[in-house]
Amino acid sequence: MSRDKRLSILTAAEIEDLYSVPSFNESYQRFYFALNDKELAELSRIRQRKYRCVAVALLGYFKCKPILLNPSYKSMQDDLAFIARFHFKDLKFRRFSLKADQKSRIYERVLSIAGVNSWKDKQHQPRLVEHLLVCAESWVAPRALFDAAIEYLAHQKIAIPAYSTLQKIVSQVVNQHQQRLHEKIGAACSPKLTAILNTLVSGNDQLTLTQLRGSARNFTGTELQKELAVYHHIQPLMAEVTAVLDSLSLSQKNQQHYAERIHYYGAKIKRQSPENQCLYLLCYL
Repeated sequence: MSRDKRLSILTAAEIEDLYSVPSFNESYQRFYFALNDKELAELSRIRQRKYRCVAVALLGYFKCKPILLNPSYKSMQDDLAFIARFHFKDLKFRRFSLKADQKSRIYERVLSIAGVNSWKDKQHQPRLVEHLLVCAESWVAPRALFDAAIEYLAHQKIAIPAYSTLQKIVSQVVNQHQQRLHEKIGAACSPKLTAILNTLVSGNDQLTLTQLRGSARNFTGTELQKELAVYHHIQPLMAEVTAVLDSLSLSQKNQQHYAERIHYYGAKIKRQSPENQCLYLLCYL
């Protein structure tokens, strides 16, 4: 992981898709904005009908994806017009703004109807971190942990928090998982092997990281000689490398994930902490 505190987990397009107002055609509007008796009774308690329209819209969006959105009037305009026709045949209203406290009260009703809790850091974060640490033993890739977090929240009936909140949680889990591995490596790895791994990254050894990463491009004698030279250089290390890896008890997914960091970072591997460099190289070897 880079030294940046926040991991890049989703692309900008994926973040926009998850946290923006969903785009419904008329068929989806009829599906998501239909109300059962319980929903109708609860939302009928809102006095002003234009705010009832907003409540129907926010409830429909929440059914589509359980996130507390912050939509503008413009982003809801088509849906509000449909809801006004569908539920209030004579209702017409001008453009209006929804204040934060009004939106908060409407979302309280939406959450009550859906039987879902809003995200609370102190209450929910420790349990989510604990769950993700277990998941990390199988696969520590940030996107895999993000998806596991979304699945956990759905199962626990908790609304999805802000992307930055999930970024911080996944970063924390990755760091804790790696820290445990660093401690195990420190206990199992001899000073000699640690020094060899460090010189591989620094480029001060006769075998460079570029040579290690390069494989034979064809079956000519020259290319095969390069690969044999790499093999003969690392072969004496492999018994200890295997022993250290066995002590880590890594899943196959995690060993592959950490090994792929060597190609992912390339020459930028030097920016990683020495502990991460050792972890990635051990898995790669």
